[in-house]
Amino acid sequence: MKDKIIQILNKHNLKANPKQIENFYNILNKEEIDDKTLENLVLMNLTIGESYFFRDKEILKKLKNILKTKKFWKILSVGCSRGEEVYTLSFIAQELKINMEITGIDVNKERIKQAREGKYKNWSVRFLNKDQIEKYFEIKDGYFYVKEQYRKNVNFENLNILDLNNTDKKFDIIFLRRVLIYISNPEKIIEKIYSLLKNDGYLVIGLGEYFPDLFKYFSPLLPISSSILVKNPKKVESKQIHKKVLSEIKKQKIELNLEENIVILEKYIEKKEFDSAYKIVKQLSKKFPLSFIVWKYKAYIELELNLKNDAKESLKRALILNNKDEEIWQLKYAIEE
Repeated sequence: MKDKIIQILNKHNLKANPKQIENFYNILNKEEIDDKTLENLVLMNLTIGESYFFRDKEILKKLKNILKTKKFWKILSVGCSRGEEVYTLSFIAQELKINMEITGIDVNKERIKQAREGKYKNWSVRFLNKDQIEKYFEIKDGYFYVKEQYRKNVNFENLNILDLNNTDKKFDIIFLRRVLIYISNPEKIIEKIYSLLKNDGYLVIGLGEYFPDLFKYFSPLLPISSSILVKNPKKVESKQIHKKVLSEIKKQKIELNLEENIVILEKYIEKKEFDSAYKIVKQLSKKFPLSFIVWKYKAYIELELNLKNDAKESLKRALILNNKDEEIWQLKYAIEE
């Protein structure tokens, strides 16, 4: 079975570290699973699935200035997961009164199905305020459904970027945020992206992502943005541009916002590295004292570290800030057991 898992990853040009593969194998070892089910499980568990609406707000803010320059944009979101990024772009398009044709693709069939439904849990909207939620979603039975007006210009396809035809689709913007870190051969994907972009097209990657191979094909937007790149007229071999970009990134000393800090925090929690997570969440509670999400995480981590009294105090703060969050009440029951 382990060989089959590796074959599936290779088929989709994906990578996972040996420990992830070993842990996944140990879970499934005693199960009788057909090949199709195994492939679905691998893609569900060993590829990225985490996203939320309006992710990387600073990047989106810069992008809005670009989007205002013309009235129609053809956009591709690679590794679109459950569709939060695609719908966020649809929200922005209506806000700016421009037209977009947005396609989201992902190798995971189940996530594409969820994206097409436009149905989300509280976790996906956790950084939105009440007005945004009311504007973009219909709430039914505890789920958040993207309103019909934001679904007309979007399309989701279950496929690998390498299988997308070069000739019949050229895009103005391609989003490739937090995808390359999961790819075993990044340059192969980068070449494909290059062929799919119009000559004046833009590539958007995640905040803080850096792949030297990108700069053979793309140049940073000026003034330098480490996340929005423009297509080079032809492939270049220039080490100077790499040095220039790295130097600028260091100079900028980008300070992570709340969302980005939360993502880092979640990674430590996933790995059960609660001591490291606790150091981060204590700093966040001082920096963002009015964020119920921070206090909720603080209570959860304190509970895991058996700091029950501290957890109770953190939970009180979380409830004062938001007494309608179901997870906070679940934590309260767990702490009081």
